[in-house]
Amino acid sequence: MSYQALNTAITGLRAAQQQLSVISNNVSNATSPGYNRQILPQSAQVLGSTGDTIGVRTSTVIRSVDMNLQRDLWTQVSATNALDIQVQYLQKIQDFHGPPASEFSIAAELSDLKDAFAALSDAPDDLIPLQSTLNQARVVADKFNDYGDYINTLRNDTQNDILSSIDKINGLLQEITSINIQVRGSENANRSKAGLQDQRDIAIKELTEEMDITFFERADGVLVVQTSDGLQLADDQTYKLEYNNAPLSAQQYYPESINGIFVTCLDGHNRQVASIDITEREIGGRLGGLVKLRDETLPQYQAQADELAYQVASRFEDQGLKLFTDKDGNVPIGDAPDPFNLDAFGQPDPIAVDYVGFANIMQVNTKIVDDVSLLQRGTYVSDEAIPTGDGELIRRVLEHTFGAIDYQQIEGTINLDDPAGDPLVTQLGLTPTNNIIGGVDLGNFAQIDFGMLSNFITIGNIFGSPANPVVPVTNDQFQITFSDVSRNLGPTTITVELSIAAAQAAPNALGQVVQEINDQLAVSGIDPLLSASASIGINGQLQIESSGEFSITTTGIPNALGDAAAASLGIKGDPSFPESLLNLFPNYPADDEFEIAFGTDILTIDLSSISTNFSLGAPALVSDATGAAFVAGAPIDDAVDQLMSEVNRQLNALGILPSEAQATQNTYGQIVLSTQRDVSITATTIGTDALNSLGFQEGVFAAENPNFTIQVGTSEPVTVFLEPTDTINDLVAKLEWNATTQTGIPGLFVEINADGGLTLRPGIDDQNGGTVYGGDITINSSAFNADPAIATNPAINALPSVVNVVSALFGSFTVNGATVNNNSPITDFTYESEITAGSDTFTNFRNSYLGPGADISTDIYSAFDLVDYAQKLVNSTSSDLAIVQSSFENEDTLREIIQRDFSDLSGVNIDEEMSNLIIVQTAYAAAARTITAVDEMFQELINSIRR
Repeated sequence: MSYQALNTAITGLRAAQQQLSVISNNVSNATSPGYNRQILPQSAQVLGSTGDTIGVRTSTVIRSVDMNLQRDLWTQVSATNALDIQVQYLQKIQDFHGPPASEFSIAAELSDLKDAFAALSDAPDDLIPLQSTLNQARVVADKFNDYGDYINTLRNDTQNDILSSIDKINGLLQEITSINIQVRGSENANRSKAGLQDQRDIAIKELTEEMDITFFERADGVLVVQTSDGLQLADDQTYKLEYNNAPLSAQQYYPESINGIFVTCLDGHNRQVASIDITEREIGGRLGGLVKLRDETLPQYQAQADELAYQVASRFEDQGLKLFTDKDGNVPIGDAPDPFNLDAFGQPDPIAVDYVGFANIMQVNTKIVDDVSLLQRGTYVSDEAIPTGDGELIRRVLEHTFGAIDYQQIEGTINLDDPAGDPLVTQLGLTPTNNIIGGVDLGNFAQIDFGMLSNFITIGNIFGSPANPVVPVTNDQFQITFSDVSRNLGPTTITVELSIAAAQAAPNALGQVVQEINDQLAVSGIDPLLSASASIGINGQLQIESSGEFSITTTGIPNALGDAAAASLGIKGDPSFPESLLNLFPNYPADDEFEIAFGTDILTIDLSSISTNFSLGAPALVSDATGAAFVAGAPIDDAVDQLMSEVNRQLNALGILPSEAQATQNTYGQIVLSTQRDVSITATTIGTDALNSLGFQEGVFAAENPNFTIQVGTSEPVTVFLEPTDTINDLVAKLEWNATTQTGIPGLFVEINADGGLTLRPGIDDQNGGTVYGGDITINSSAFNADPAIATNPAINALPSVVNVVSALFGSFTVNGATVNNNSPITDFTYESEITAGSDTFTNFRNSYLGPGADISTDIYSAFDLVDYAQKLVNSTSSDLAIVQSSFENEDTLREIIQRDFSDLSGVNIDEEMSNLIIVQTAYAAAARTITAVDEMFQELINSIRR
């Protein structure tokens, strides 16, 4: 019994001693990095035969570690370090752009270049702003070069950092392998492996800083370390990472021309049998962050810079100014990438855009450096020499290079290439017009063929002559009354007696009447303020003038002249005082004819016979809708009705329809000859003076053909006429600039499209294959309308109503029931780049399939123009930095939380250790007293035996 108690006490004493050693070790290493609290597992020692407890049994010292929490901690360390390295690199790029207030980013420099061109537009030929603009262009090119070079430098820095990280990883893997072997030995020898495990954990934590891992512990204590997706890195062998560092350029990319990161695979004899590429796997940690920077982030920034550099150079060239080029003086073509291209063996072989790395080499065109005036004149082929001081090119740069619209285009949707050979005017139902307006108000004349006062030598020749037998020369008075009620002047009435006037010494009858009127005014006492007088008009008519009102009385007085005799004098008894048309002619010809030729059809107008055909009060004759006959119109009131009816009568007799030619009267009493033909007017026997008195002049009056006006940019507008026989080819010839004949429209590109429509846009047309460039175009229709009723083109013939010339030519109309609306045929074309080869999908700035591998996205969308894109480029870096910085802070905070929890559970708590120390000390003392008591019992037993 005493022996058993002694054994129990001794085992307890030994256990307490071991516990004291563990506690002492914990306290001593409480602040040691990587040290985890150790514990001494112990259990009751039981006698197998009886089940009695005979002492305490201790195991090897182990660690108090929460493996799941430790796993979470290592994963979080990897995530934090991956973000931390990205923050460091992104901050460098942010520093390159500088703060917004500094205004030396790419966006700011591009904006300054636009301002330089704006200043140049005020004085295009001034050397100072020309040189200033050139200098700013150099600054822009240098900024692109510096940015591209800096990105490339950072990519090479990642290469070096990747190599350093891999060297560190391989060293740690070797260390872990070595510790694993020692742990396995301790496990086999039943020794504590806690210290070795702590050393291994320190190495693993450092490893997780470099890359993300997974792990599990084998039964023999070996910790198997793997990549995050299960590729083995270390157990009791080391599977090293391999990497061959080499300098990078913007054109290189993984995996085509950049080395990957490989993990070696070993056989049972530690020999390498294969290598597995883990570059595209989730490497994590600092190494993963570096790979992402090298292969994703920095190439994305390079792609953004290249896209902007290409667009800047291309858009300047599109407007006729090749300002930025490569070292050979070329601007990249910009063909679409083909990310899905396969090589001859069916393997992926993507085709990238041809401007990868262009930002690094872009420069100002050396031709412009040598001749700065090209900034004003352009570098493109021109129809005509651009004059010094012309600002059209600079305007295009400001409005289009720095804007969103590349060019405007007019593309017809009407097939004008008629196989039947119909001219355009026939196809579209267009007709020429010719309006000749007589310049004299003939409505003021009573009629055409009354006797003419100035045609006769004396008054006596008029009255009693064979032409006027009913008018006695003795009954020949009329009165004129002058007044002005508003000024309280008059009335004053004078009586003019022709028998007295006949005694006047004037050269002819008209002069006798004028002299008599003035004599009567002189003795009438009329107020001088009325300024009354009589004279002979420029057309040989009796002319009475006054500052007030006057009226003429020819009836109702003694010896009244009467209406017939008054008409012979060219007067009428009302204030309007109309004159006989024949009063216009100073020397009335015996044969009063003139000719009007409508094309080849000739009309002979005989004034002396008109009143016979169309007397006053008779119905006027006008053409009906078909022109086949004349129908009665309003009664003939005056000379203009007579003349108009005579012209229309002769036109009808010749079978000429009203739609082809017609005489009308406008609101001013003038004759209007409306026709589709050319007209010639000839004074045959009437004489030119008499013809001019009618308001007509001799000469040929060409019909105006349907037309429209085109203006390219700010050039002079050009009116284009459609001749009756013009086909679409004739129209193209009129539109295309011909340097020899100096005809056509300079700066206009003309093409007949595949559907027979006409395409117009700014550029140079050399037989439908010339150079095109950007800019704007304006087109305006004339008053001509296309008539569907006579159009042979089915697209026009089907319309319910007329459309203007431009709408008919280009199909720019919309039909709404019976209404046809004329629309502008001009379409704005924004700058476009095809997204991928053959996709027929375009965007103003490419944002995907960029970079040397045709696999980079810029993540810049909806940029409006160059400056806007440049600002978004700068903002993209700031945004990425803010996101990564925020993510890093969040992940680092989570890491600290997990670290604290892990330390609380697995670290050494001094208070707890002190409490445990007291407990162990008490147990130790109790075991010691037990041993003392047993010893005393043994001593007594021995002593009793000795006695």
